[in-house]
Amino acid sequence: MISKAYNSSILYKIILPAIICFLINYLGDGYDNFLIVIIPFSLLIILCSYHKMKYNFIITFISLIILSFISLYGSILIYLGGSRILENLMNLKEGFPELIYGIAYILSFSIFPLILIFYVQEKLFKITKSNFTNYIKGLAFSLLSFLMLMEINNGSLLIGIWQFITVLGTQSFLYQKELIWLFNKSETIR
Repeated sequence: MISKAYNSSILYKIILPAIICFLINYLGDGYDNFLIVIIPFSLLIILCSYHKMKYNFIITFISLIILSFISLYGSILIYLGGSRILENLMNLKEGFPELIYGIAYILSFSIFPLILIFYVQEKLFKITKSNFTNYIKGLAFSLLSFLMLMEINNGSLLIGIWQFITVLGTQSFLYQKELIWLFNKSETIR
């Protein structure tokens, strides 16, 4: 009975913050209000992983908020500046600038922010580096790259899905030992 409750609490700590972030962004129109994007993201990760922080609450919270702003505006600058520079440097024929913008879009909004977020998470929280961590990173990169290829016209929905995937990935990082234990235990029961 206790084991079942423990299993459920671990899954809630991983899935619930991702769902809450999605709902806050989508219902709160996160596309037009970046504070709705940044503050719940940082706060939910900290509150659900309080015992895994390396530093105190305030330092971690402020660091995550700064990271979120850097990630957000860095992504925008990389997309706007990088794609223009590449287009001008390569002096490409018709049709290819769209490809460059597509690649810059994926790199700037799925790869760059995740690398930054995962790096800072490893510095602020107690995260064990393992193959599981690499699988989660690869899955998050793939899902977000696929998301960027989809033509979603609702900015709040796009941001909500982006945060859902990112929070799910970061929470899976933080609770990887528990997840591995949970998966191994379920295999022995069969």
